Amino acid sequence: KPNWVCLVGVLELSASHTADNISTWFEHLLVQWGNKKGQIFTVITDNGANILSAVNKTFTPEKHLPCFAHTLNLVSERVLTNLTDVYNIINKIKSIVTFFKQSVAASDELRKLCDLKLKQSVPTRWNSIYFMIDRFILCSNHIASVLINIRRGPEMLTADEIDIVKEILLVLKPMEVATRELCGQKYVTGSTVIPLINCLIKKTESIDLTHPTALTLKRAMLENLDKRFGRMEERSLLSISTILDPRFKTIHLNNALASSRAIKFIKNQINEIKSNCDEPSSSNQGSSDDDERSDSLWSVHNELVTKKKAASQTPKHTQHKIGRAHV
Repeated sequence: KPNWVCLVGVLELSASHTADNISTWFEHLLVQWGNKKGQIFTVITDNGANILSAVNKTFTPEKHLPCFAHTLNLVSERVLTNLTDVYNIINKIKSIVTFFKQSVAASDELRKLCDLKLKQSVPTRWNSIYFMIDRFILCSNHIASVLINIRRGPEMLTADEIDIVKEILLVLKPMEVATRELCGQKYVTGSTVIPLINCLIKKTESIDLTHPTALTLKRAMLENLDKRFGRMEERSLLSISTILDPRFKTIHLNNALASSRAIKFIKNQINEIKSNCDEPSSSNQGSSDDDERSDSLWSVHNELVTKKKAASQTPKHTQHKIGRAHV
């Protein structure tokens, strides 16, 4: 039998949601299920200050992992809210969508010209902004045709604003793909976090833009990604799981010290298992049933793999001597 226990509980915390009360609730849950703190491998939460403090107090910071999909959501939300020019354009689109949602006459006229329905954004899901903008651009010509005949309707975006929105969408596209990847529920996503964020950053850096507003958005997005994810390799659980994933190994690890620590830990664990086993054991290799999509960020990973293979096939006398750590 496996030596782990899966705890599932949905309980109401009637008291104030302070760190101390949440920590007490954790302690009560452990007692209820007869578990010791040492048996808890990791605790995944959102980024709320109260929940972070409670987890650190109860289980120690080393056992905490933030929900990376939620963290990506925070990156996008903060950037889209803090940049005034971007925020104003998005609000302008939102007001137009709201008008069509509330006006039967306007929505009927739009339906005669376009088979697609407009999508409204939702405050709790940043990518709903992406889908709202994407649908708005697809229907923009038809929307303009309807609004021009409505005296008291909202002002349509100018041609320059439409161009800006198209470039904003280019910046948001990799974020939407990464969010979708990290929200996968049919497979473990822990080993993909570091590679995916690395590919996301490189993909965003490669976006070719011309308008200053979109360039500012791109720069702010990269800065926030670095702020939120810049030290994720120092989380040993993520580094170890990435190295153990045969697709990635050390390709996406840029922190030499964190990589070395993870490799040392893996070696120690292997030696410990060997010393406790009389016979070598074999394991089955799993596979993902996901099909490769055209909008996937993994093209960046494939390029890195190709470069590494090409470098390994280069004659030794043409290579510089580089110290590398291998598992």
